[in-house]
Amino acid sequence: ANQIGSFIEYWGFKNVHGRIWAHLFLSPDPLDAGDLIDRVGISKALVSMSIADLMEYEVVLLAGKSPRGTQLYAANPRVTDVIM
Repeated sequence: ANQIGSFIEYWGFKNVHGRIWAHLFLSPDPLDAGDLIDRVGISKALVSMSIADLMEYEVVLLAGKSPRGTQLYAANPRVTDVIM
């Protein structure tokens, strides 16, 4: 995830955007903000702002609600669409 973060900076995103995307892309199930806070090791505020940025570019999509009622996120599976 750290290497993806470094790579994605080339495309104009922040390192944290790449790290969050990598965790979502590699996860077999959608993740919520709490999962991302734990996995990426960043604050709730930074997760929230980063998810909003990634959703604006449709890199990350809403994926329903967890059993706890939290919003779930997933990486856009259409990677070529994201790159375009």
